[in-house]
Amino acid sequence: MNFSLLRQLCPLLAAATMVLLLAGCGDSHAPTAAVQTTDDGLPLADGGSNGGSNGEEGDKTSTIAPGEPNPATPVASIEALVEQVAELGVEATYQGQSLEQSFFFPAAHIITINGQDVRVFSYATTDALQQDAAQVSADGTTLGTTSVRWIAPPRFFARSTFLALYVGADADIIGALESIFGKPFAGEGAQTAIIIDSPYVLADIRGAIAQVETSPEASSTGVLVRLLIQGTVGTDTVYDVAWVEIVAATEISFDGETLAPPTLADLTPGRQVQVSFVGPVRESYPVQAIAGQVLIFR
Repeated sequence: MNFSLLRQLCPLLAAATMVLLLAGCGDSHAPTAAVQTTDDGLPLADGGSNGGSNGEEGDKTSTIAPGEPNPATPVASIEALVEQVAELGVEATYQGQSLEQSFFFPAAHIITINGQDVRVFSYATTDALQQDAAQVSADGTTLGTTSVRWIAPPRFFARSTFLALYVGADADIIGALESIFGKPFAGEGAQTAIIIDSPYVLADIRGAIAQVETSPEASSTGVLVRLLIQGTVGTDTVYDVAWVEIVAATEISFDGETLAPPTLADLTPGRQVQVSFVGPVRESYPVQAIAGQVLIFR
């Protein structure tokens, strides 16, 4: 080859090589560039833990927050769950059970919803589920004593003897899972409640108002009225006695149609009411909580 021609081609060859190298690197922000997985395929962020202990305790462990899903869709089995999800207008396919375990969870059943994996862990008893759920931190980033970096926001759901984990942000998937499981008990969108065994909860307490206390410091505390409610624990309630705090954001309604909306004056001793809590429950006896919704029976 003519050496003069070779000297002219060398810069072109070097430039072409650099272009190929840059193309091979890809987008450093692409999701696949930061994905690691556990043996069970849990999607961790780059550098995320695969089960090693950080030597420190995580955030205060959460409690299961069943929420209030549609009572017509209780979780009965993996097969039924897939059918229920599909009926909500999303694509759901059962991919089988993993042969590997991640962290302390049992082997996961993999359900693909709208092209993304949701892991469902099945337990023999609610006690066994509760023991594992109690090891998940409220923000979902600590499992036991292990700090975990997820590639996307994690959401942990629990209902009956099934615990589900979705790592992602697809609104349709989240909506379908919340329709069946209720709000997450840990991770993104979690709310704090207590662990229960029933497939769903209609209210935290139902019973009669035994005592009404007005708060002289309502302007500073935000509590308008405190109600002592006494009832019995049923299949769809949690507490038999509770001090309930009514705040400005509490939704108060009558059962059935009414000409005028209820007011605080309708919350009198002897009234039968049903209350759903919002926020944490102070586990004294009676328990104390803020009322999210109050239904007055007539």
